[in-house]
Amino acid sequence: MASGDIVERYLNRLQEALPRVPPVSVREIKALHNAKDYEGIVRFIRRAMNLEANLVVGWVNSGGPNDKPSAPAWVLVPSDMPYHGTEAFRKLKLKMYFQKSFLEKSTYDQVGMAVAHELSHIVLDSIRHPLREEEKAVDLTAMLLGFRLLYRSACYKERRSGNTITYRTLGYLTREEVSLANRILAYQDWLAKTEWADLLLAKYKRPLLLAGAVALVALFVVAVPIYRSQRLADELMLEKSQIQKQLPIKLTRSMTLVGVQADATSLTLLHDMDIPKRNVIFSVLEQDARNNVCASDRKEKIKSGASYNFEYRDSARERIGRVEVTSCP
Repeated sequence: MASGDIVERYLNRLQEALPRVPPVSVREIKALHNAKDYEGIVRFIRRAMNLEANLVVGWVNSGGPNDKPSAPAWVLVPSDMPYHGTEAFRKLKLKMYFQKSFLEKSTYDQVGMAVAHELSHIVLDSIRHPLREEEKAVDLTAMLLGFRLLYRSACYKERRSGNTITYRTLGYLTREEVSLANRILAYQDWLAKTEWADLLLAKYKRPLLLAGAVALVALFVVAVPIYRSQRLADELMLEKSQIQKQLPIKLTRSMTLVGVQADATSLTLLHDMDIPKRNVIFSVLEQDARNNVCASDRKEKIKSGASYNFEYRDSARERIGRVEVTSCP
């Protein structure tokens, strides 16, 4: 598969579960790097990614994980990682390591990129994403969550000294793949802001009509949808908060609700089952999930544009499947 196809396919899969975040300001990262406050950089990026787990940061002179002995940084992720948003996840203590030599010779954007990559491992593992073992997908996750500009400047460095040119690369994406991913995400950001304006310009060509249409856009096309979308986001976040206070919730003898995630338009419920996957009839789970949603007040939220997702793991904590409810009869 061509590298461009991989980037597009991975971004599409990642955006099914993760939001697209506008580029994070690098001013604070620069200031922290100038002060050699590397732990501060970790804290800043952790907050930007909304990771509530505890992190212990260590510095080493040499060595690395068994599979990546020369890695500039790495994080130790438990095999039984709790779901993001659960009490167990918030109490989790994770260890992140940096090579001292890497920090000493790296620019602010290279350090920030390395931190964003390692924290993205935690993000993907904590939501059991199917691409969590793909290093290129981990880099794309960091770009998707607000650090694409860091990747653009840090993934490839060229330094000239007299007649000598030295190159330094960082990450698992090629320079071309980073550039493509950045263009895709930048275009999505631009499209989200301008798609209504483009439709309006295509319809109204006379200046007077355009002026009136712009006023209508401000009132109806922009203000009303923003209000509705914000109200929906608030309702989903409130529902998430209410569920989190009760976790874990024993739903049946064999099924427990262990986690909940929410963004502006969707709420995801994470379930653990006490039976092996081979004994699960997934069609029954799917039908029950749809019936329960559509028989509750969640039906009104779906009409407003919300979606409810249900994810299930078996007794070995292997993924059984995912149900997405976006409409009701």
